[in-house]
Amino acid sequence: MASDNSDYRDVISRRRFVELTGVSGAAALAGCGGGGGTDTPEDGGSDGGDGTGDGGTSGGDGGSTDVKDVTLVGATNNGVPSDLHFNTYATQNVGTYMTYDLFDQYMKYDAANGEFIPYAISDYTIDGTTVTLNIREDLVWHNGDDVTSEDLLTQFEMLTLVNDPVSDFVDSWKADGDKTVVLELAGDTNETILLHQLAQLRIDAKSEIFSQFEGDAEGLQGFQWHGKDQKVIGSGPWQFDNKDNQQATLTRFGDHPDASGINFNEYQYLYRDGNEQGHQGLLGGELDVHISLFAPPPVVDNFPDHVVEANPPAKWGYGICFNHDDPHFGQRKVRQAVAHIVNREDIVKNAGPRTKVATSVPCGITPDDIDRWIGDSKDSFESYGVASSQNKKAAKLMREAGYEGEVGGSWSKDGKKLSVDFISPAGWTDWTTATESVVDQLSSFGIEATVNTLPGSDWTNAFVNGNFSMGARPWTPGGPRSSFPYFVLRHQLLATAFDGGHNYPADKEFTLSGGPNGEVTLNPKSAVQKLATTTDEKEVQSLISNLAYHNNQELPFLSVVGKLEQSWLTNDDWKVPSEDADILQIKWPANWLPRRGKLQAK
Repeated sequence: MASDNSDYRDVISRRRFVELTGVSGAAALAGCGGGGGTDTPEDGGSDGGDGTGDGGTSGGDGGSTDVKDVTLVGATNNGVPSDLHFNTYATQNVGTYMTYDLFDQYMKYDAANGEFIPYAISDYTIDGTTVTLNIREDLVWHNGDDVTSEDLLTQFEMLTLVNDPVSDFVDSWKADGDKTVVLELAGDTNETILLHQLAQLRIDAKSEIFSQFEGDAEGLQGFQWHGKDQKVIGSGPWQFDNKDNQQATLTRFGDHPDASGINFNEYQYLYRDGNEQGHQGLLGGELDVHISLFAPPPVVDNFPDHVVEANPPAKWGYGICFNHDDPHFGQRKVRQAVAHIVNREDIVKNAGPRTKVATSVPCGITPDDIDRWIGDSKDSFESYGVASSQNKKAAKLMREAGYEGEVGGSWSKDGKKLSVDFISPAGWTDWTTATESVVDQLSSFGIEATVNTLPGSDWTNAFVNGNFSMGARPWTPGGPRSSFPYFVLRHQLLATAFDGGHNYPADKEFTLSGGPNGEVTLNPKSAVQKLATTTDEKEVQSLISNLAYHNNQELPFLSVVGKLEQSWLTNDDWKVPSEDADILQIKWPANWLPRRGKLQAK
């Protein structure tokens, strides 16, 4: 289907995309599990208007003459709204879904057409180790101030403080006028990594608010930006209005350059804790949209005809995270035993075969991309038994690690029985099912395991603070960038999403034998940083192969399941694209469609 993005400047062409990504680019276009591309494109066929990328009208009402007194109702499920805040650099209690509306993204990635589409950054150039970013000319903050280069300079300071991947390759930054920022790279940089990393950034750090945290990582990550003592000032088409225990309300910001395509005045998020409450909201007509909600086939079959499903490929899924300071699961052979015990196909069967796929080889590479990166050498990797519990192999490893016991009995060391409290997020019904499957398999083997479901904030806090032995956790950072292994491998090694709370010793040397390149000694943290700055295709391939084998043997995480997203819209009271429209593959339709004038009140 043709793209509606032709009005953007400096769009990366499909040919250029393939040049940058090689075969992985073609794989990314194919999508996850046959469901289309990754975070993607514009479509045709919407009844709504079409916004423009680097122009558009501005003014108090954004040029619109027919703004209806109507509320688009969605849901948030990661905590009580009154407890959530909007500082995206914090590690806890961030109202993530709402930040997608409050802050504009630098670029969007269109996998169906192989394009990076400038958005908050109207255009950019890459010249050797110099990157020039031009801020969208008519983009303003919610208090009316222009978004300027000073704001981006502050943002890059914040990104470095929280050890964002950008700090691996951007060495310095400076302003070149009010609307242009020049990045100097530390050296040669892999352009695929650079573009994916820049694409996912948002204009979310107004200098007058965030400059106070320069040099203060602890203060920045502890800043709870609720909108009480310090007004929330965003850059998107929606501005914060209010929140309480049950809901958060955003209102249309008429001075946003895309406001002319938004013909309703409120966007509200109701607190609906877990998948079942989300299902009920769509079944009963309470919700108009849901950004991300798992629904098994029987539930989908019962949804009214006006409920529209979108399936953006997730590059994300259910994984098992180990605490590497734990006396048991901090041992490599015990982690390998767990990997042999866990039957990944069984988990897919139980937790959602319609939208999930087992990883063929746990190695920190998403299922669709494994053959691209290690296909020729996959036989040298340990599969751990994708469709079976390999209990004999697990038992051998347990005995080598000093444990006594037998399959189906119990296992102990130094007279203490091995047991584990397996933490999992409450309300994520598919994840709860997956966790129950894992716990059943561990218990059948002889590791006494129990499920401990925690509310979203408590679940995250347990990982941040290292208060766990083993638990369910996303094994990729998600989104289109995860099609490039750098982002997934870095995510598993450093766990910046929860402040390194899994305690993996990434910054030390490991010597591994039997892999695709023979005996290899590497420092995984240094190797993944080197990957960010490597442009030679053969060296990129070698680094990824070695890091993937390290991941396969060391298991900082266990990569269990990949998935397709399920995102929901309704078309009884709203004009939305048809279900086969390319634009529905962009994360997330409920946030992106209004910006493009393609989700409007009837």
